Amino acid sequence: ETGLNAATIACEADAAAAVMLVSEKYLNRSKAKGLKVLAGNSSGGSPSDPALVPISVAKALLQTLRISSGDLTSVELMEAYAVQAMVTADALGLEARALNELGGALARGHPIGASGAILAVQLFSQMMRVQAQSATGRSCGMALIAAAGGLGSGMVVERAC
Repeated sequence: ETGLNAATIACEADAAAAVMLVSEKYLNRSKAKGLKVLAGNSSGGSPSDPALVPISVAKALLQTLRISSGDLTSVELMEAYAVQAMVTADALGLEARALNELGGALARGHPIGASGAILAVQLFSQMMRVQAQSATGRSCGMALIAAAGGLGSGMVVERAC
């Protein structure tokens, strides 16, 4: 018994998302709403526990940008099971209100192949909907995802409009 079943993992789901990357010059000229990527990181960890890799990715991003988890107004985590979100929130000191506010993969399903784009779209939607700022006056968000084999990736963005 591996403990993996419908109650402990996200189901596969069909989905699609589109993310358009543009230059800052184009964004300013077009008057469109967008997010500015401040930093990104990918890392490897233990293949036996890939769900924990996004924690080290997030810590590295926060350290690189010299910001704290309190500066994040929105965090989108692609969680494969509920405890992953709970452990990540605890390890990073995230406020519950900032994590997967529009629902994570357990709520919407896990669209294999579109998961990263879905995270970016969710993060954009949340940051455009809520004009929240941290105590430092910044409006930063983070997207985190784990992958099979112990890989993890993340990015930190801020509102660019």
